[in-house]
Amino acid sequence: MKKILNSILLLMLLIIPSAVLADTSASVPSTVEVGKNATFTVKISGVAAWNLKLVGSGATSGCSANFADVTADGGNTSKSFTITCKATSIGTITFVASGDVTSSNGANSNVSITKTVNVVKEREKDTEARLSSLSVSGYKIDFDKDKTTYVVNVEPTTSSITISAKAISGTAKISGAGKKTVDAAGGKFNIICTAENGTKKTYTINVSVIDSNPINVNVGNDKYTVVKSSKLLVAPSNSVESTVKINNVEVPAFTTQKAKLTIVGLKDNDGNIRYAVYENGNYKLYNENKSSNIMLYISNKKLEGYKETKVTINNEEYVAYEINSRFKLVYAMNLENGEYNYYKYDTVENTFQYYETENSVSTNNSKIFIVTTIVFAITTLGFGGYLLYSKRKK
Repeated sequence: MKKILNSILLLMLLIIPSAVLADTSASVPSTVEVGKNATFTVKISGVAAWNLKLVGSGATSGCSANFADVTADGGNTSKSFTITCKATSIGTITFVASGDVTSSNGANSNVSITKTVNVVKEREKDTEARLSSLSVSGYKIDFDKDKTTYVVNVEPTTSSITISAKAISGTAKISGAGKKTVDAAGGKFNIICTAENGTKKTYTINVSVIDSNPINVNVGNDKYTVVKSSKLLVAPSNSVESTVKINNVEVPAFTTQKAKLTIVGLKDNDGNIRYAVYENGNYKLYNENKSSNIMLYISNKKLEGYKETKVTINNEEYVAYEINSRFKLVYAMNLENGEYNYYKYDTVENTFQYYETENSVSTNNSKIFIVTTIVFAITTLGFGGYLLYSKRKK
């Protein structure tokens, strides 16, 4: 009897099509910050027709959508539907999916799904913009997360380098890494780390091609090498490209049109390039300080009767002379006409103004006195000679 029942059951399974049951599922993030979006996703499978409504309410301005359709061939398929709500306040967003789905065999199922999202206070964006590592493949650099400039010395045959970088913060973004082309002049490559809040920190790798015959110079206590490639230099204001021979080597230079200064490029041990005025084998770091329409090259000349002090202009320190706590005097060349004069510098407004010192006035007065004396002497001698001549004639 049992065998007969089993046979009947097996026959029924073969004759009656298997019922394919529809499957539904839903997902949302567990938390979302105020001002951010939360997405509700509903997935269905094994369905040939569906009629769904998705709604979001609570700590949000609200969102909803209706989805109703059938498959073209009446067969089962899988679908995914989403709605996105913006969180407007701290609290809870409730997402509800309702409706029904139908399989190809006519089996119908009701859908009723509820999901919640906790809305929390917006966190402060990460400000970390430093790198945790920086390397150049095949070369050694002593990386420090707070040191931003590095030098890599390469052979003249080197055509490229590969830079790798990693940020301390997982939310930061890095640009500038990867394979970089190196030419005969070397290269300068900036790797920028941008924090989540937009703060940026730039790390610079200066690639220097090894020079078999460097021109080493000292400027004050600092050591430099003369730059021999014009590609690494940018012309200073009011200057034209030229060359100059140093140690019997012709190097690129610039000549200011009015001031007639010869300016060359100097590279420090970190690969940073400075400019210097070159004259008779001597070097003096070049500077440009602009105020209104005045472009000055600050030098130094002792000014009697004034107290010597120091003043910082555009992040450089210069010798100056005290007028008061706000105003200082600097000796500088006007790059427009090549003339040296004293200029009054306003430490508050960062401006320059031509200044005629008391010594200049005294000098002018002295010149006037000397000229007057000479004229008087010539006149007196002339008149005396005339009287003597007249007397002898008589």
